Formats: sequence, structure tokens, C-alpha cells
Amino acid sequence: MDQLHLMLEELEVILGKERVEHALALVTATKTGLSDSEMLDLLSHDSAFHSQATYVLWAPGCLFWARLNKYLAPFLLWSSVDGPSTLHWRDDMLYNAVKQKYLGDQKRRQWAHQTLVHYYQGKWADELPPGMTGRHLPQPDKINMCYNRRKLDELPFQVFQLRGSILKEFLYNHSWLYVKLCGSDVYHVLEDITLEERSLTTNKGQEKDLLFLKKCLEESSCALAYDGRQFYSQMYGHLSAIYGSRGSKTHDLKKKPSSAEPNWESPEGYKYVKELYEVCCDPPVLSLLPLQLLVSGSSEAEGEKNVMDKLSVSAAAIGSGGAVEVEDLEQLCQFDMITRLVDNPDFVVTVSTEREEISVWDVHDAIPVRTLTGVTHPINLKTIDDTRCVVLCRRELRIYDLDSGKFVTRLKGVMNQKMPYYGLHDRAHLVALSRNRMYVNLMNLESGDCVTTFKAGEDRFLNSLLVSGDGRVLVCGDETQKPFPLLVWNLASRKLLYDLRIPHHDFVTSLAAITHEGHYVCCVAKEVDEPCPNFIVVYDLQSGTLFKKWKPGVNTVSLDISSRDGCVISGLEDARILVWDLITGNCRWCLCGHTAPVNFLRLDFHGGSFLSADSICRDRSLRLWDLNKGELLAVYTPERPVTSSEVTSGGHSVVLALRGRSHITTLQLRGPQVGNSVGSEHRCYGRPENTGKTFDLRDEPRAAER
Repeated sequence: MDQLHLMLEELEVILGKERVEHALALVTATKTGLSDSEMLDLLSHDSAFHSQATYVLWAPGCLFWARLNKYLAPFLLWSSVDGPSTLHWRDDMLYNAVKQKYLGDQKRRQWAHQTLVHYYQGKWADELPPGMTGRHLPQPDKINMCYNRRKLDELPFQVFQLRGSILKEFLYNHSWLYVKLCGSDVYHVLEDITLEERSLTTNKGQEKDLLFLKKCLEESSCALAYDGRQFYSQMYGHLSAIYGSRGSKTHDLKKKPSSAEPNWESPEGYKYVKELYEVCCDPPVLSLLPLQLLVSGSSEAEGEKNVMDKLSVSAAAIGSGGAVEVEDLEQLCQFDMITRLVDNPDFVVTVSTEREEISVWDVHDAIPVRTLTGVTHPINLKTIDDTRCVVLCRRELRIYDLDSGKFVTRLKGVMNQKMPYYGLHDRAHLVALSRNRMYVNLMNLESGDCVTTFKAGEDRFLNSLLVSGDGRVLVCGDETQKPFPLLVWNLASRKLLYDLRIPHHDFVTSLAAITHEGHYVCCVAKEVDEPCPNFIVVYDLQSGTLFKKWKPGVNTVSLDISSRDGCVISGLEDARILVWDLITGNCRWCLCGHTAPVNFLRLDFHGGSFLSADSICRDRSLRLWDLNKGELLAVYTPERPVTSSEVTSGGHSVVLALRGRSHITTLQLRGPQVGNSVGSEHRCYGRPENTGKTFDLRDEPRAAER
């Protein structure tokens, strides 16, 4: 230690005692070091480094800093973690020696921390002295699209060292927490909380608040580390478990506490938690708020346990005597599909294949209003109207009435096992790929009979089926011909319109979409002999000509098209989403944020927004986008992997099915310029007397046949 002090004294003789003291005190007083530009800014505003002999007043500070780096090069370390490279001491022994010499005096220590506080607060920008041209130093939290991470990380630390507390200014300031979570990360916020914990030894009420905030942030740390913009969503999910009614699954976003709930105003209550919850109910930024509890209340926990217990008994009864895996029970408990109703955005339909169950749910209350059990192995479902649906049961198509809970009829014929494709022509007819994949059958939904058959030719095997929203146009892929063509039928006239081909290219018919009125179809294509990335083509089905062709340079893994918004949306393998303009052919927006290939896209029925996700949950988050502005509306990361999702209510609601959960989860978009209504006041599905009923349909198909 004596040798280090001797070296520092020699350095003071060479460079000047006051200058060395000030510079090393500033470096040592920081949390993570100082960047080159920050150090030059700090020295430039120190009168010890000013000179009237130079062209600019602060030039000596730049010269001094270069010389200091040269002399101390073996003892300094430059490092960078998610930001600019910063300078700090190479080891603790040298740090402690410098700290003892230059920060041991309380007056100098306060000067160093006060200087850094003024710098990061941007006070020097408002008090610019003469001769400081070029050193205008504002310190906003965000500049354009970039956050000022150095300020976010350093300022709370410096304020704490100076004042001994950062509760009111930072930790109990939801706006600051949101900005820091977006610009830095949740772990730096937890470090700030740890700093404050050491000083909270007398005020137990504030300590209780702080510890609960810490617990919420720790439980949401994975989601917040992924994207801090879901701060209000995650906090609402955790705080509603305490502030809302403990036994209920859903909460009114404006609900006031009852007399049975804790006294939030008392010193023993969570006063700041209450304030944060009220802010989360009407967040200052667009957020997807979970209308159902993230942290299960007692009733929900008991309900989930009862479901799992019943499934355990059933699995044990039908099993082969071996142990039942938890993953198998979770699969029995979950939903495999969610689909919205045609004309009623307040309700959705879920399908559970393993439980052989179809349910109609109230989106806003997460309550099943109809439940059909005993449906034989339902795999897929398409709604005909708000009460009737077509269900793929193993290899059969069946019609069910969801309102009355009845089996209506079975369509004749058997579907292909690997490609059971079908779609609605109108509310009385359906088109389905035949068992041998050589025909497309037009079926009557009332009688179940085959009305007519479309055939492309001898020995031609179809591998896809795409029907326009109005049911007028049918597009199929043919895997027999080389290269693969797209076959386009007019379902009204029942004639083949076009046989679309690109020489030396195949269509990837699993990645295709058609507009609602059938004017355009888009499909992914790839070269047969070259290992190049695939590309997107758009055909005008009114003329049968190639309309647009786009080559993103990366493989496309998902595709959708919207005539209402005049665009094509493509999810790429590199996690980007591109929105292409159908009129000009230009790329309208390039949307980034996902961390895995975006292989799920879902347009809102009314247009204007869409939902994106990774269906196999490498990236577990869902993102809701504004198509008109090309901006992210909100992001949400659930605590469990998503098995299915749907967007409804004009893009204001997202319905999720989570792995191992027997209830849906609804996320409602809330924030500035978003209405506060939670669905219709008098929501009703079908006949009111059937609300909440469960119908057992195990023997219905046999009875109907008899």
C-alpha cells in the first residue's frame, strides 16, 4: 500500500496534485467506471483544467487525460457491457489504495459524488459558462430511439452515495423504473433496491413496500429482462393477486378495495404498492394487462389441483399400469386451439384434443358459457356462424351446435390422415380434400352429402387447400407436377381458372394466404436446384398474372395477407417481420424485437393490427403491432409456454391458452387513447338458459345414426 501511495505522489508531481486528485477521485467514485467522452466532459467543467492560453478553454483537460492514461495504463482496464467502453481499476487492491487516498476525506468524497450527480442530471447544460462552446451537455433519459444507459445505471448510485436514500426519487417512481427497465435491465434495478435495503432499518412500513416490490421484480425478471416495456403488465399481474378479490379469476381494472382487504393507508400496509397498482390499472404507456390472475388465488389454485387430480385418476384408470408423467397430465389439462367467433368478439371457442372437449368462453371473464364433452378426438374446428361449427374428429368431419350442445350431422367420406384439409364455401357448403388427395369435394352441411367434385386431372395429388374468406375462390397445390403448380378454382362456377407455375421453382404451399374477397393470393416459392433463400410471390387472381415478387434474402417462415390494410406480412427466419405494400411493392415496415423465427402471424379481423409469436416458444413472448404506423403496441411474456393464441375485439384483446392451464388468459390492451370498456355490458351467448351448461356427447353420434 505504501508503494502504491508513493507512485501516486510521483504522479501528482508530474501532472499536478490538484488535477490528479480530481481526476482519480471521479474515476473511483463511479459504479461502473467512466467512458472516454464522459471523463472529458467532467474535466472540461473543472476550473482546475481551464487555461486562457489555449484556443478553447477546456483543452488542458483533454491533454491531461491522454497523459494520465499513458502513465497508468498497466493499472487501468477498459471494458464494455451493453454500452460504451468504460475505464476502471484493474484490481481491488489498487482500487482500495486510490479510494483511501482520494476519497478518504468526506469533503472530497461529497464533491466527487455531487459532480457526478450534476453531470448525469444535465444541470451543466442549463448553466453553460462562457468559453464552453461545444460542451452543451443535456442528459435526457432517451435520445431518439436510444436510451441513455450510462445515466440510468450511474445516477441512482451517485444519489445514494450522496444522500443515503433513493426511495422517492427512483425506486418509488414508476416512470423512472419503466425507463430504467427499458434502457438498462431488471438486474440493475434489483442492485439499486439492494443498496436501499441496507439503509432501511427503522422504517418497517417502507421496508415492507420495498421488499414486496423486489419480490415482484424477481418473479418477473425473465420477462422484464427480455423487454422492459411490459413492466406495467407484469406488475399488474402480480399486484392484482393481492389488491384484487382473492377468490376471483378476473378483476375490474377500476375496482376499489373492500373493507375486508388490508388497510393500505396504515403503516403496516403497502402504501406504495397501492399507488403502483392504481397506475397499472390505467398505464401511461400501451400495455397488455392480464384480466386473470398471474399469481393464482386460492380458488384458482384449488380448481387447477382438482382438474389435475381428476386427470391423474383418469390417466391411471386407462393407462397401462406405468407411472403417469407430469408433462402428460399438463397436456391433458391444456387447450390445443383457440378460434374467434364470426360475429361476436366477446367469445372464443377452445379445443382440447386429449380431454375430448370443446368450450365456448366469455373472453373478458374467462368463464366457459358452454362445454361439450365426449367429442371424439377433436383436432381442428372452423366456425360456420356463432353457434354452429365444423369439427375434424380423427378423420371425420362433424357438425355441432355449440349453443344447444348437440351433435347435428356427420359429413360423408373420410379425410386424408396426413392432410385433412377443409374450408367453408358458404354457410351451407364446405370444400374438403378427398381421402386419396386427387379430388376436392363440395359437401352440403345440412345433409352431409357430396354435392360435386373438383378434379385437376389423372394421377395428380393435391397437398394444400386454401379458401377465400367469402368462399368464392379455392386454391390448391399439386405435388405431382414438376415444378409444383398452384391450381385456382372458382367455387361459384365450379371451374378451374388458372394453373399457375414458375419454371424451375416449387411453391411452398404450407406458407400461403389469400385475401378475403379472393383477389390476391400470396405464396412462398423456392428454386428447385439452387440452395437459395425462398421468396414471396403474389398473384392477381382476377387476371391470373404474377403481381409482385419479393426476395427478403432470408427464408420466410410465416405469411399472411390483408386486402383491408393493402399489405402482405412475412415472418422471417432471422426474427424480423416485413410488411410489404400491395400497391407499390415496397417494404412498408421492418419490425424487430423477436429473438426467434416468427412462425406465427394472426391478423385482427377488422384490420389495423396483428399478433406475432414463435409457435414452438423459443421466444415465449407475444407482440401486438400497429399496421398503420409500423410500431409495437405492446409485448407480453407469460409465465408458461403458449399453446394457442387469438386476437379479437379490434386488436384490443389477446386470448391465450397456456401449457398445463385449464383456463384461458385474456390480455387487454390498455393505455393512452384506448377505451376503458371491458366488452359489452350485456354479453350473452345464444339462449340465456344454457349459460354455463356442460353437455356430454359421448353417445350422440350413435344415437343420431340410429
